[in-house]
Amino acid sequence: MDGWREVARLQLPLSEKHGLPPAPTGIGTISFDTQQELLWIGTDSGRVISYYGPDLQKYTSLQAHPMQEGRVSQLLFHERGTTSGAVHFLDPDSLHSVKTWQAHSANLSDMDAQDSYLVTCGWSTRPYGQPTLESFAKVYDLKKLEQLPPVPFHGGAAFVQMHPKLSTTSIISSMSGQLQVANILDPNTSHLLQANLGNYMSQSHLVLAPSGAAWALADLDGVVQIWASSPSKLRFTESAAPTEFADEVFPLPSMGLDSDIPFSSVGMPYYREKLLSVWPEDQIFELGFLPPRIDPEIIKHMTPSGIGFRAPNTRKTLRNQMDRMSIVDSDGTALAAPRFLSEKTREANGEAEKERRISDAEVFKNPDLAGSTKAEVPVMYRLMEIKYSRYGVDDFDFGFYNKTQYSGLETHITNSYLNPLLQLLKYTPLFRNIALHHTASSCIAESCLLCELGYLFDMLEKAEGQKCHATNLLKAFGSLGEVLTINTALHKQIDARQLWSTPGWLPESIGIMVDKGRLFCVEGDDLRIAQRNRQNRLMGVYDLVGLVADVSSGEHQKSHMVSLINVGISSRERQAEAEWHLFNDFLVRKVDKEEALRFAATWKTPTIVTYQHQGGSNAIDDSWKDSLDTSCLFMNWSLNPYNVLQHNWPCVLDPSTERPESGTHMPIDTEFVRLQQEEIEILATGDRQVIRPTREGLARVSVLRASGSNEGLPFIDDYISISEPVVDYVTKYSGVSAGDLDPSLSVHPLVPLKVAYKKLWLLLNLGCIFVGHGLTKDFRNINMFVPKSQMVDTVTLFYNPTRTKRNLSLRFLAWYLLKENIQSETHDSIEDAFTALKLWRKYQEFEDAGILEKMIDEIYTAGRKWNYKVPEKGSEKWIGGLTVNRGRDTPDIDSGVSGPTTPVGKKHGSSEYFDSPLK
Repeated sequence: MDGWREVARLQLPLSEKHGLPPAPTGIGTISFDTQQELLWIGTDSGRVISYYGPDLQKYTSLQAHPMQEGRVSQLLFHERGTTSGAVHFLDPDSLHSVKTWQAHSANLSDMDAQDSYLVTCGWSTRPYGQPTLESFAKVYDLKKLEQLPPVPFHGGAAFVQMHPKLSTTSIISSMSGQLQVANILDPNTSHLLQANLGNYMSQSHLVLAPSGAAWALADLDGVVQIWASSPSKLRFTESAAPTEFADEVFPLPSMGLDSDIPFSSVGMPYYREKLLSVWPEDQIFELGFLPPRIDPEIIKHMTPSGIGFRAPNTRKTLRNQMDRMSIVDSDGTALAAPRFLSEKTREANGEAEKERRISDAEVFKNPDLAGSTKAEVPVMYRLMEIKYSRYGVDDFDFGFYNKTQYSGLETHITNSYLNPLLQLLKYTPLFRNIALHHTASSCIAESCLLCELGYLFDMLEKAEGQKCHATNLLKAFGSLGEVLTINTALHKQIDARQLWSTPGWLPESIGIMVDKGRLFCVEGDDLRIAQRNRQNRLMGVYDLVGLVADVSSGEHQKSHMVSLINVGISSRERQAEAEWHLFNDFLVRKVDKEEALRFAATWKTPTIVTYQHQGGSNAIDDSWKDSLDTSCLFMNWSLNPYNVLQHNWPCVLDPSTERPESGTHMPIDTEFVRLQQEEIEILATGDRQVIRPTREGLARVSVLRASGSNEGLPFIDDYISISEPVVDYVTKYSGVSAGDLDPSLSVHPLVPLKVAYKKLWLLLNLGCIFVGHGLTKDFRNINMFVPKSQMVDTVTLFYNPTRTKRNLSLRFLAWYLLKENIQSETHDSIEDAFTALKLWRKYQEFEDAGILEKMIDEIYTAGRKWNYKVPEKGSEKWIGGLTVNRGRDTPDIDSGVSGPTTPVGKKHGSSEYFDSPLK
C-alpha cells in the first residue's frame, strides 16, 4: 500500500440558502458505484451528483428530495452506525440477534466488514466531559463470534474501510485527515498518511473504491479528494459496465426560406443506434398486396350459382394459380445474393431470370462494432450457410465470400464447428511445422489427428484462397469421442464478459517472468522495461497469433464460432504491420487490429486465445518436403492379405528405376460409394431444394505407369475399408460390390483411407502430374487439393465452352476418338485411367498437327447428332468389331464408318510403348 497520494481534488459549487451569502456545499455522503466508473455524492440540500472517472468529470445531477427535507444521508443498503454503540450479529433466516458486542460506550461512527472480519470505530463517553473519538478501532471475528485485539489509532478513529481484495487490510481515518493503513491481525504494522484539508477537524467521509485502487475523502468545505497509488491504471471497479454519455448537440446551420435553395441541401440526421422504426425480426412478415380489382369482363359474364356467382376464366393461368405479387419482389430493388455459377453463366448468355433470390450476404463493408447489440451483429460475423443447386456444392459461388489468398473451410460436414480452431492452429507457425514434419514421416495410424492436421495445412497452403473442406480430419476427430473440451466460463461470469469488453484489454505481446518461484505475466510498459533492462527473470516473450470467438448471430440464429488471426506471423517474411483476418468458415475477410481485438459482451466473446513464442514468428519450415518417407509406394500392404487373389495384387514400383519425381505423369481414376443420400425439401411452389448433398466415400483408387515397358500397369490399386454404413454401392458406375469392402470377404487388397490418402499425398508433394477424367471432382471427394499445374484433366482438354456447356463423358470420347467400347456394363478404375492417358496422347497429336479446334468441333458435332451417348451395340451407328481392351492393340475400324484421322506428329515421351490406333 506504499506510494498512495492525492491524484484529484473536486470543489463542489457554493450553495445559496434562503437568501444568505453563498456557502460551501455540505456533503451528506459519498460512495463509489459498484458497476460503473462513477463516484456518487449526496449533499446537504438533497441533491445527488455523480462524477465519472479519475478526473471526476461531472456526469449526472438530480434533486433526490426537496431541500427542506434535509441532507442525503446515505447511498447504501444498510446503516453504517448506531446511536447506542452496540453491534448486533443477526441470523439471516430468523433475523434474531445471535451475538451482541458493546463496541463503544457512546455511539458508532463507522464500521465495515470483509470476509469474516468486522472493524468498527466510534465515540466513548468520559466522566464530566463530551463524547470523544476512541483511539482504537475494534476488530471482531464473525466466524468465531469473538473480539480480536483492537488496532491502535491515536488520532481518533472516525472512519474505517476494509480493502476489498486484501481481507485483513483496513484504512482508518481521523477527522483531521490522518490516515492509517493497517493489518488488523498484526496491528503493529501500519503506514501513516496525511490528507491536506482546508480546516482542522473537517473530514466528514471516507470511502474505498470496489477495485481497491482508490479511496475518496470529503470534508465540511465541500471538497472531495481522490487518492491512488497508480493514477495511470486507476479504475474504480474491476469490470465496469460501459457508461453511456449524452450525445453532443451541434448547433443547426441557419437556412433562409429562399426558392433558390434546393431541398437536397438539408442534411439527414446522423445516427448509429437502431431506430425505433426497426421492428424485431420475429415481427416482420412478408405480405402480399391488396386483392386486385375484378376484371370487368368477368363481372359482365357472372351468373348465379348456389351461394355465389361463377364466370369463365379469362386469364391464361389455371384456376388454382395466381400471379405472385409479394412486396419484396415488387419493386425489384431487393438485394440479390451471390448467384450460383450456373446462373451467372446463363446471365452472360442473356438468359437471366427475372426473379431475384434474397439473402443477407449484402454488406461486407467496414462495420462499426462499437455499441453493436446482438440484433446488430455485422453480416460478416453471422452464420454462413451453403446453398445448393441441382449441380451440387460445386455450383455455389464461394469466391463471393473470399477475395483473399487465404482459404476458408466449408460447413456442410459433421463437426465443422471446429473450423475456426483448425484455422488458428494452421497459422501458428510452430504447430504448423510440427504437424507437417510428422505427416511426412512413416506414420499410417488411422486416427492420427496430427497427420490429418498436416494434410489439412498442406491443402490450405496449396489452395491459395480457393475453397477447402476438412472432411477426413473431422471424421478422425469424431471417431475419438470426447477429445477436446473448451470452457472459458464466460457464459457464467458476467464480470469477466465486461472485462473482455474493455478496449485494449487483450495485449498483443506478453512476457513470462519467474521471481522467487512465482510466475508473473507482464505486458505493455512493464514488458518494454524488462526487455530494455534484459532482466534474467524474463523467461520469454510471446506474440498474439489469434483467437477463436463465440458469436451470437442474432435473435433467431444459433451461436457459432469464428477465428480472428494475425496471418502476418505465419508469413515467410516478417511484415511491417499486423495482418488480421476474419475466418468465418468459408468467408475470409481482412479486418483492422482494433476490430479484431474488440469484444462485445452481448454477442462476441473469446473462447480460445493463442500466443506463440516471439522467436517462432515467421519461422516457416518446409524442410519436410526433402524428407518425405515414400516407403509405402514401394510395397504392397493390405488388411486382408490372406484373402487377396494373386492377380489382384498391383505391381509395385521399382525404387531403382521407377522412383516418382517432379513432372512424372500418373494416370489415375477413383471410384466412390454413397454414404449418405441427399436430403431435399419440396417447396410450396413444387420446386426441389437441396438441404444436404449426397456424401460419398472413396472406395477404390488406381494409379498407373504412364510410360516404359510397363505402361498402363497399375502400381496402386487399393480398395478402401469403410467403417461407416454404405447406403448405395452404385455398382453400375463404381464397379464396387458389397463384399469388395469387407475384410473378411474381399479378394482385393483392402487398406484404410489413411494409407490410400498418404500414397496420393506423397505423389502430389513429389511433384507428379495426375492424368485422368473429372479429376477436380474426384480430388474434392478425396479431400485433397491439387493445383491445376499438376493435373491433366481430359474433361477440360476436350471442352469447348463456345459450343455448349456440356462436358463430354469418358465413354463417349473413347468410342469416338479411340474406337473403344468401355464402361459397357460397369466401371473399372484401371481401364478408365488408361483410357484417360490415351486420350491425352490423342490430344497431343491433334495439337501437334494443328487441328485441335477442328477435331473438338467434330466431336461436339457428333455428340449433338448422337445425343452425346454411345449407340447401342448392333445399331447402324455402332462401330462393329470393338472389344474391351487396354488400348495397346486396338482392332481395325469397321470400313462402314469413317472416324477422325490424325496426321503423324512428333512423338511424346516414351511413345515407343504407345501405338495410337488412328495413326
